[in-house]
Amino acid sequence: MPLKWHLQIFLMLSLSVDFTLCAAESNSVISPDGTRGVWTKEDGSGFWLAHRGTLRESWSARKEISIRGVVRRPVFSPDGNKVAFENVRGGYSTQGSDIWGTRAYTWGFIAVYNFIDEHISYVDPSFAQDLDPHWSGNDAISYTRRIEGRPDIQLTGAVEPTATVQGAAAGRKALLETLLGTPLIYQPAASADGRSLAFVSREARERVIYFAPLGGPARSLIRYGGDDGQELTQIALSRDGALLAYVRGGEPNSKGEIPNPRSLAVPPQRQIWLLRTDASDTPRLVGAGFAPQFSSDGARLIWFTERGVVSAPVSMNEGRSGDVDTAGAETVLAAPVSAPRFSPDGRRVAYQRASYIEVCDLYARVMWAIAKPANASDVDPTWSPDGGSIAFRRLFGTQPPNTYQGYTGEYVAQEPWAILEASTATHQVRDLARRARRRICLLRS
Repeated sequence: MPLKWHLQIFLMLSLSVDFTLCAAESNSVISPDGTRGVWTKEDGSGFWLAHRGTLRESWSARKEISIRGVVRRPVFSPDGNKVAFENVRGGYSTQGSDIWGTRAYTWGFIAVYNFIDEHISYVDPSFAQDLDPHWSGNDAISYTRRIEGRPDIQLTGAVEPTATVQGAAAGRKALLETLLGTPLIYQPAASADGRSLAFVSREARERVIYFAPLGGPARSLIRYGGDDGQELTQIALSRDGALLAYVRGGEPNSKGEIPNPRSLAVPPQRQIWLLRTDASDTPRLVGAGFAPQFSSDGARLIWFTERGVVSAPVSMNEGRSGDVDTAGAETVLAAPVSAPRFSPDGRRVAYQRASYIEVCDLYARVMWAIAKPANASDVDPTWSPDGGSIAFRRLFGTQPPNTYQGYTGEYVAQEPWAILEASTATHQVRDLARRARRRICLLRS
């Protein structure tokens, strides 16, 4: 038999093996050398993989790889040692008929599974839809980043290098690191001008703050490694997005102690730090406290301390926010207060104190409280766009939120409440809506 017939028969046998796998799993993807196969699970919650030593050998039993979100469009690296894929994430929408919510996928990562160390890594994760991965060699991936209302961006990102694996213990360690390494993105905050966004990402042993200008990719501003247990929370951006304030340190327990899981000799504190988003400087300590908030006009930064609310002026540099003058910081509201809300012009702040809503003019240093009945509690102040009035909820009754904690009074399924509006000029209050114990009555405005 001529040699060319031998080659054709061998090629047909090889193709028949691959065809068997692809026929069973129509969405199978085969590595360039033909020794690995990957196909997504029916529900998209991960993928199956199989391997073989040579093209003549049979495929191994399939192995399951699960991951949060949905897996789509796997593609092998040129050397066949990695596979990249879209990892779509999102939350739940309650707009559908399902009362428990319908899954709504609103962002996605480009993820990479490494067959050598069995590790999953992510390429520059952000609040965007990263799509259509293509390999640029074995160590970089090109992909499309899609942001709603903006033109698509073509990006290229480096792939995390292969870890050194030795034995089963190292394999289990790599698996644990893969699980912990999944980016957990939280605490998103936008600037008041709508042109920038910042968020925190928990990535394995690191806590990272990212900043994304309008139409541009997200970039890391600061990384805290070592997994010392100190959280990064409560991000606040200045009006123009030039300054970023954040809190480092967890909430205190009932004894006022800040979490210290590493038993550090110097106990950690709950502190506010400041960063320039152009990465031109290192983080600067503002002081002890929490809940930082820039005023609507960008002229000041306020934050909470044990003594009350502290305010510090924000300097300007060439028309943009320059720095926070901590030397000029002063306590403007004595504790305890909560839920501060700046007026649109940034001059006044509404807040809750005990069962009242109060308003403070930070420039004139004048304060007043919205009048209310003795059996009511006012909450959730919200300014009108022109700053001329404040809407709020008024709760009636004395039933505590948790009636199982020694409450012996009459139980009411739902206490009555009302929505009211107070004029900042006359301090007069009028009803907008009211709910009795059994019915809702809307009043004419």
